[in-house]
Formats: sequence, structure tokens, C-alpha cells
Amino acid sequence: MGFVLGASGLPCKSRDHRFYDIERPMPPDCYREAARRLLRDANQLMGCNPRRGGTAYHLYGLVAECALKFKLVGPNHNLDDNHKHHNLSRLFSEVNRSRTGRSGHVSQRLSIHLNDWRIESRYWSDQVLAVLNVEELRHETEKLFNQLAL
Repeated sequence: MGFVLGASGLPCKSRDHRFYDIERPMPPDCYREAARRLLRDANQLMGCNPRRGGTAYHLYGLVAECALKFKLVGPNHNLDDNHKHHNLSRLFSEVNRSRTGRSGHVSQRLSIHLNDWRIESRYWSDQVLAVLNVEELRHETEKLFNQLAL
């Protein structure tokens, strides 16, 4: 659905104006809920149609991102601008350096599959996505998810 003008005169995502106008504040980020929802969706997508692995690959990376961001800030808190990135390796380091991170270090190192994930994967061709090891990313994401007790 395209953008229409909201009550403020700025673009709004919905014709019925139920979504937020650009100048209105957004609701707080809920990283735990997002991680749970994305993991459920990725697993369902893989279970229904393994050929949808490219989209599941992207979702598994988002699960890891949300899980690490939850570890940084806890429930219902927004990140400051320094942490609003999608680099899992950097988030992993930030969690392990953070004094506010809950229950200490996540693990000794980020797995190669999580380290290689990029937010830009949503734009990659089917040919590139076909050679990715989605099952390994799934395994490592679920391991991180469980380690963080989400």
C-alpha cells in the first residue's frame, strides 16, 4: 500500500490513518517480542516451504539482532542512536562490553554464520541466497536466542 497524507499533512502508511504519522512519536521498541515473533515466522516459513530459505535467512538474522538489542536495553526501552545499527558483530561486542547487559557475557565469540549475516541480504538475488547455509544460521540463531533466555 502506498503512502497517503495523514492528519498532520505528512505521509502516513495507511489509508485509514491507523499507522503513525511521521511527526508523531513511535511506540517503544519491544526487542524481546520482535525476536520471538520473527523466530516463529522464520521457522514456520522454513517448515512450510524450504525453498523460501532466502527470506528465512533474513529473518533469522533479524532475530539475532533483536535478541542482542534486548540484551543491551531490556524490555520496552529504545536504543540510543549509537546502537541503532544492524551489525551483529558490533552488537555482540557492545553486549559483552555493556555494564547494563544482563547476566554478563553472551559467549566467547559470535558464530561465523551470525557474523556473516548482513541486513542487505533482503536485496540479494535468489542465486546468492540459494548457496547460503540457512540451517546453520537457524541453529546458531536459536542457540543465541536460548542463551539469552528470550
